[in-house]
Order: sequence, then structure tokens, then C-alpha cells
Amino acid sequence: MEFNLSTAKDAYNAIIKSKDIAELTAVMTSIDIADLVVLDGFRLNEAKAACSALLRCMCDYPQIRRSFNYFGTLEGCEQNKDQLWLKLNPDAEYDILESMKDYVEKGLEGCKNAFDKKGAGFAMHWWKENHEFFGVKTYTFSCLILNHRMLVDSVDSLKTVNQTNFKHLQAPSAASSIKALVDHEFGHIIDFDLKISMSREFGQVVRFYGTERLRKGLSQYAVSTGNSKEQEVLAEAFSEFRNSREPREIARRVVTMMEMEYRKIFRKPSGGLR
Repeated sequence: MEFNLSTAKDAYNAIIKSKDIAELTAVMTSIDIADLVVLDGFRLNEAKAACSALLRCMCDYPQIRRSFNYFGTLEGCEQNKDQLWLKLNPDAEYDILESMKDYVEKGLEGCKNAFDKKGAGFAMHWWKENHEFFGVKTYTFSCLILNHRMLVDSVDSLKTVNQTNFKHLQAPSAASSIKALVDHEFGHIIDFDLKISMSREFGQVVRFYGTERLRKGLSQYAVSTGNSKEQEVLAEAFSEFRNSREPREIARRVVTMMEMEYRKIFRKPSGGLR
């Protein structure tokens, strides 16, 4: 489906009114938010906050749905990976499927390690271009995985303070924390698709601000992730922009770059600057 705010209103209301995880999962499946949604293990209010945040992201960036495959827990992705592979690539050649399986296995192992270190979210993406008789075909596998064991009732307990500078959030609530987390990971999903953080221009922006200005003007987390600094700067900026009444200079600049790239590729604006 084509996501937009008007058509999503009923979906949002259905999310809020869901009486249990099974009903909420059915809602998310019915609106085709991803190829597979697994929320078993979440507490209901946490899951509603996460699902509402993802729905808003998808409404603002609807073209991302074409390459978005899984939303939910690590356990759900592990248990259903064979189903996902077959559903996504029923006509894929053997070597492509094997390449994807190998990458996803390594990605899931990386996700486990991150969650063992108290990580709260993980975004994973695989893609491969295959030259075929009628042209180039691109295969993708993209997931947004949340650590349901870390999503608890209060901001003080939610171990994602490094992922977002919470004093810039609109409201000090657990729902805001979970929204900021989902927005951060969705920033990675957009980046996987548009490859913004890999661009020379984005690298120049990161170098222009430097480590200390990024730490003070964005977050500690953005500059403490080694080789993935550009990716984390983008995700942190995206999350701050979506969760702050007054996003700071770095967040504004990064999201403007994301918008320009989105328009260039999809030939239409996103809703992300509203």
C-alpha cells in the first residue's frame, strides 16, 4: 500500500485500540508495514509505541517500504528467516540466496552481540545487483529489530540514552524514548536505501563538524562507534530532528541532505520536513 497520513489514520487508531499483541500484530500485518511482523515478547504499550513510530516513519518515507522486509524481535527474525528468504526471492538464483543467507546469519550474530551489550535496536540490510537477460535486478533484505528486553517503562531505565540526547525530546515519556529509538533505526533503513552516509559530501560534513562539535551538537553515541561514525551521525541526526521541538544545526543539515537525496531518487518529496 502507499502510506500517507490520511490513509494511516485508521491504522493508527487500530494500533492504539489493540487489546493484545496478537491483535496488534494482525493490524501491522494487515497494513503491509513489512513482509513479516513478529512482536511476541513485547509488552503491549511498548509495542504500540514502536508500531506507531514505524507507521509515522513509513508515512513520511513511503518509498522505503519497497525494500523493507522485517519488523520485530531478534527471536522472530531468527525463527522465520527461511520463510522470509523464500517469500522475498522465490525466483532468485542459488548463489544469490546463499549470499543473502550468509550475510543475514552474520548480521543476526552481530545483532545478538549488540543486544548482549544492552543495545536496544538494530538495523540490518543486504543487497545485491544481478545482471540478467533483461537488465539488472536488485535483491534486498532489510530488517528493523528491537530488543524487547530493553524496552521498559521509564526513560531512566531505557538504556538508549546514548542514542538520543533526551533533553531535546518533546515529552519525557517511555513512548518518546521508544519513538526516538525507532526513528534512529529507521534512519539507518533510509540510509541503506539511499546510501547517503557513504557519499563524499556527507563525509565532508562529518569532517567539517569534527568529533567534539558532533559530541556537543548531536550525541556521544554518534562519535563513539568507530568505522560506522557517518552512519550513526545520520541516524542520530534523523532521530533528533523527528523528536525535538527545536532540532539543532547538525540535525537540520543532515535531514535536509536526506530530503534532497530522497527527492532526487524518487522524484517526489518525503513528508519528513513537515
